[in-house]
Amino acid sequence: MLLTDEEKIMFIATEIPTVDRPEKNVFDLIKIGDYVGVDATAGIIEVVGK
Repeated sequence: MLLTDEEKIMFIATEIPTVDRPEKNVFDLIKIGDYVGVDATAGIIEVVGK
């Protein structure tokens, strides 16, 4: 899922860290009940199964 230009501007303006283009489709990896950690500054998305 890519962000639109408007969404990118909103995240920049509100200083919300965001991972825009992950290497893999995270929605294929995340299952119901998983914990998801995001370090947008480092570009890391961690999925931990329950």
